Amino acid sequence: PGILVFALIWFLADYVRGHFLTGFPWNLEGYIWGRVLPVLQSTSVIGIYGLTLLTLIVVSLPALLADNTKTNRRFVLGSFVMLALMAGWGEWRLVHATGAVVPNVRLRLVQPNTDQAHKWIEDEREAHFQQLLEFTSAPAEKPVTHVIWPETAATYYLTEDALHRAELGAHVPLGGAVLTGVIRRNLDMMGQAHYFNSLIAVDDKARVIAGFDKFHLVPFGEYVPMRKYLPLRTLANLGLDFTAGDGLHSLRVVGLPPFSPLVCYEAVFPGAVADEKDRPQFIVNVTNDGWYGHTAGPYQHFGNVKVRAIEEGLPLVRAANTGISGVVDAYGRRVARLGVGATGFVDSDLPQALPPTLFSRYGEIPLWIGFLTIAAYAYLGFRKHESNSR
Repeated sequence: PGILVFALIWFLADYVRGHFLTGFPWNLEGYIWGRVLPVLQSTSVIGIYGLTLLTLIVVSLPALLADNTKTNRRFVLGSFVMLALMAGWGEWRLVHATGAVVPNVRLRLVQPNTDQAHKWIEDEREAHFQQLLEFTSAPAEKPVTHVIWPETAATYYLTEDALHRAELGAHVPLGGAVLTGVIRRNLDMMGQAHYFNSLIAVDDKARVIAGFDKFHLVPFGEYVPMRKYLPLRTLANLGLDFTAGDGLHSLRVVGLPPFSPLVCYEAVFPGAVADEKDRPQFIVNVTNDGWYGHTAGPYQHFGNVKVRAIEEGLPLVRAANTGISGVVDAYGRRVARLGVGATGFVDSDLPQALPPTLFSRYGEIPLWIGFLTIAAYAYLGFRKHESNSR
């Protein structure tokens, strides 16, 4: 029971980290299975927090072998058998997975690989924009219907800048759209400017036909908590606080199934990436990741967001400024990919969504049933030990 309590407290600490002060659920222990897709399939039932709890129990139980009794050996062996059964079910799920794609949709993910130190230099902005246009209209083996640029790809205010938007519209596939991250601003009734980290869709007539404002902002990166008491600049280029959007919702763009738009690290939050009342058919995640440089950060970020596809049963399409851009299907399998430091684009079909998973339907209910069951077992174990001591 002591070992179980240790694992439960460790789990609770991670859970609090993922929720307190808007939360930061980065690199939960369940992500150690990132390269083991059969085990990751369990997140379609219990989510990454459920897999984290099971992982912490499995890696803690071998401490029982310090007292190498027959009962303790059975506990340790049982935990590994449980893990093997879970992996076996995941392998069965993958073997029976289909590779169906959405008809008449061909995506192009553009990765400009713009150096963060140069991205906002006034004299270089036009060259960066022209590079994006060049990649957008480059020849393709199959006709491209929709193009996705990364977070803040265009450093102009495209919702206001009709000239650059018209230039973009001339490169949009006929009857399709370009989805791009932008900074958007508007004035309130008092004349005060508000800035948003947004994703917009521009059609072939240069019209903004859909939009989404990031609602899960990065503390100190995009806003300063307790601004009244902390007169600091944010890490973002403006040095000002961004305004949060109105929340999660599905977007509809001509020629595409409805999708859930997510900007940057919004995609690392389990159970908060798809509108339950208006279920999307895939997830679009635009991000920069240039902040990380050549570190483990981009790999960790991609590994984290990939699990959202499995949890929700939804394909995930990700466009990054500098890797990792790519498409994964609803089982977390890689369909297309551009690595860290690569410059260019990759074209891909859009995998089809699965029916709602148990996790997408019931969220964390199975997790907390399991948590309370284990906690009750530990409590009874302590009571039994106390009775035996008497």
